[in-house]
Amino acid sequence: MAVNYFKSVTIGILLASLLHMPQAGAQSLAQQTAPPECSGGNSEQIRLAAISAMVHQTVAEQNVPGYAIAILKGGRVVYQETLGLADLESGRPVTGDTIFGLASVTKTFTGLALLHLVDQGKIKLDATLDQYLQRDRLPPAWRKLTIAQLAGMRAGLPESRADELPWPEEMPYLEGQPLAYEPGTQFVYSNPSFRVLGSVIEAVSGMPYLDYIGKVILQPLGMTSTGTVVTMAGTGRVSTQYDDRQGRARLRVVAPKNPMTSYSAGMLASSLKDMCAYSQALLDHKILSPAAYQTYMMDRPPLSNGQPATWAFGWGSTINKKVNQRVIGMNGGLPGVASTVLLLPDSNVAVVALSNLRKKPVYAIAKRAMAMFVGAQDGESNQGPDEAAGAEPAGPQD
Repeated sequence: MAVNYFKSVTIGILLASLLHMPQAGAQSLAQQTAPPECSGGNSEQIRLAAISAMVHQTVAEQNVPGYAIAILKGGRVVYQETLGLADLESGRPVTGDTIFGLASVTKTFTGLALLHLVDQGKIKLDATLDQYLQRDRLPPAWRKLTIAQLAGMRAGLPESRADELPWPEEMPYLEGQPLAYEPGTQFVYSNPSFRVLGSVIEAVSGMPYLDYIGKVILQPLGMTSTGTVVTMAGTGRVSTQYDDRQGRARLRVVAPKNPMTSYSAGMLASSLKDMCAYSQALLDHKILSPAAYQTYMMDRPPLSNGQPATWAFGWGSTINKKVNQRVIGMNGGLPGVASTVLLLPDSNVAVVALSNLRKKPVYAIAKRAMAMFVGAQDGESNQGPDEAAGAEPAGPQD
């Protein structure tokens, strides 16, 4: 049965004042943006009405400029709301076609493209980096890193400079640094690992990274609103990015990060509509072979020292005990960017959320909506927001 009372909701003029509005105004704003009433009575509708109330309340309390969320079940969107403004100055509302930064959710596309090349027999996961990158500067310690180690963030690559450069300039700097640890022995969140994988994809495919993503993912799935904030600027649908120092300051506009600095670790931007298509395609096992999907979403081999690992190819993948099923997820974050994708293959459920404000309570909305929808007690998870989402830890800026 279609859920016809969930529609796009715009906070409008109320949020337009947020650039000059203190946090103390959140309660009155929450009262003024109550969700639509629910009529009817089946349990799914009741859960969705409760989710809607939670979303509205949290968005208002946290002074979030713009937010978009959808829940998919069994191949259809059962809940979708778009709240607030993509741009406060112009009053442009958030819609399902508004383009938000994805930040580190880009890594899920990189992992998918990498395994597409594995399916084609062009890359082997146990092969070493020097088989694919023919670079004079490639350090001896890098040459024997495996593709699987890079995809699982266990390769030991050094971290980026504090003042990151576009990747073609950053990579030579990193090649001059020692490895941070013995490859295979630790999981350490690493944007450089996924940027190196972007270079591998380019070298093997013979195409620029973004072109290859377009060829194997975006075009087959009809994702016409996905690219970078630069390539999509002409659409007039890219959201402005905001920061409030985790609620300690008034909202201010922040400039987007250069896509070529984030590169294949964080350069993409997309819409709620496109990300719903992407999430459902992953649940439907499009793009890859069954064996590749097993690697992409399920298999998480332990570290060489026997310690368990839960993250690889762009996703955390764990059994969430509170919802009693596997949750495959990723967060992306930059100042002015908060993105979340959660996949529950056992239930054929996906949750997608995008926002133009990054703060911890914004990420918690999607996690809580997931738990409420699949029936976790009190709508809460037994894990923290990052772990439950299978997401990046706090700190990385992609």
